[in-house]
Amino acid sequence: MTEYFDVVDEKDRPTGQKVTKTEAHQQNIPHRVATVLVFRPNGNILIQAHKFHGRLLDHSVGGHLEAGEDYETAAKREMKEELGLEVPIEKVAEGVLSEEY
Repeated sequence: MTEYFDVVDEKDRPTGQKVTKTEAHQQNIPHRVATVLVFRPNGNILIQAHKFHGRLLDHSVGGHLEAGEDYETAAKREMKEELGLEVPIEKVAEGVLSEEY
């Protein structure tokens, strides 16, 4: 199944264009992703080994927003898919990732 993402501008506003995951990554086209940090009751953060670079650590959950999807819906969907969790989430930050990072 082909995934389509909304193309966004430098302020994270959808441009009305949509691209496939392959196009977005091969052509460095700005698109949205959701990242979740899962905290255990003792305060520890759940982390994963990066799926492509197993020696690198990664956030608890993360994934692309489907075209037309909002961040909260995507974050909850990804948490269910990756960890089987259906829990409330709290938004703490948002931003635009750029080439400088």
